[in-house]
Amino acid sequence: MRSRRKFNIDLKRKIVQELGSRPVEEVCREYEIQKQLAHRWKREFEENPSESFSGNGNLWKFEAKLAEKDRLIG
Repeated sequence: MRSRRKFNIDLKRKIVQELGSRPVEEVCREYEIQKQLAHRWKREFEENPSESFSGNGNLWKFEAKLAEKDRLIG
């Protein structure tokens, strides 16, 4: 069974930057990742560049943050 690969924040940001100037298929072939993953990283970076790729790979959505703050308030 194949173990899961982990990508660091710097590599993810580099891949997202390359997606802007090169075809998706070419970038994915070079880094051996699937197109779906590259598109997800790009979408996450576009939604919130300052907090993108934080945590252990968990994508924090605006609604999740809002719900967490609602729980804290009461």
